[in-house]
Amino acid sequence: MMLKACIAVLILVITLSATPLVIDASEPAKNPMTVIVVDGSALRQNENQIDIVRTLIAMMSSVGADREVAFIDTERPSIVIGPTSLGAADFGEAIASIDAELTSGNNAISDIFEGLVQANTLIGLERPALGSNVILITSDSSNENISSAYKRVIPLVDQLVDQSNDFHVITVGSTSDLTKEFANGLVSRSGGQYFAIQNTGDIEKAV
Repeated sequence: MMLKACIAVLILVITLSATPLVIDASEPAKNPMTVIVVDGSALRQNENQIDIVRTLIAMMSSVGADREVAFIDTERPSIVIGPTSLGAADFGEAIASIDAELTSGNNAISDIFEGLVQANTLIGLERPALGSNVILITSDSSNENISSAYKRVIPLVDQLVDQSNDFHVITVGSTSDLTKEFANGLVSRSGGQYFAIQNTGDIEKAV
């Protein structure tokens, strides 16, 4: 059930902002939230991988208004798109903005660590309901040194768990044993799950 929910939240419905995140956190959010952290530079090195992520967005865009979704690209982690949900006034624009971001051709170096820092910050400010989670979408072609990245992000994953959030990893495309170890090592710390998606057919299996 949790796996189905965490994949479903890949609607990535969001309003693209050119400014850093600004949130009024005076009251906790009523709904659970999923924060999708996308390793942009890794995924954009293969057009098929981007197509798979875009298919995920299209398939899961009708999840419902009971879950907030936010999007962070590790190439530009200071910018958060969302949170928003199905039924929001900006829903259609958000979907288009996400798609434009994924196909933008940006070539900055991804920083998974900073992306997860921002995810932790967002959750801390929003204080979403129980059942919230963070999903990292990455690929073998990341510029990150996997062993180094693992050591750096462990405290951030543990912080999410301390706030009662699950952590999940999705890899897109061919996946090396080292990347699998990275993914499984992270999700095991939170009771989360790891998905390897190589083609659009695997999306249906996940859902």
